[in-house]
Amino acid sequence: MDIEAFSDLATRQRAIRKFDHARPVDDALIERIVTAGTHAPSGGNRQHFRFVVVRDAEVKRELSDVYTLANARYGNAAARTAWSDAPVLIVACSQGGTPPSAGSAGAAASRAASVLPAVQNMLLAITALGLGSVLTTLWKDEEPRVKAVLGLPDDVEVHAILPVGWPDRKYGRNHRKPMSEVTYRDRFGVPW
Repeated sequence: MDIEAFSDLATRQRAIRKFDHARPVDDALIERIVTAGTHAPSGGNRQHFRFVVVRDAEVKRELSDVYTLANARYGNAAARTAWSDAPVLIVACSQGGTPPSAGSAGAAASRAASVLPAVQNMLLAITALGLGSVLTTLWKDEEPRVKAVLGLPDDVEVHAILPVGWPDRKYGRNHRKPMSEVTYRDRFGVPW
């Protein structure tokens, strides 16, 4: 892939929260998405990432209840799609290393830093396949409930949940500030 093709893909990636429920997402597509995630770099190449693919309606409903509660807490519940309406949820976790309940904030950040590149690879793969998704983290305050629903062991931390499906309509490119407005030279505030 040349840089122009990659730039095109990156500028087409955007948050998609509404899906065409009549169109199922085949397991082969999910396998391609997760495989793209597993090829991301990870700290020390430890590959602590783990993924739970959720299709079961009852599990999605239970997770949707958690997500709806978390969104309501932030005052934006009406703008979000219930996870129960998403054809697939991909839960991105880490396992191993320092347990989530122990260690410093640096250890927790290190675990997330090893998973988030995998999440970005998956988001790009989702876009390349014509599917849609959005990175969700507002539920983090309710992580114990998420872990209970998924039956996750104590040494697993959840970092992101991606609802995945075919977009309900054609969406345009994402809109971002120009690089010059968010980039500085050598010190913060020094224009690029």
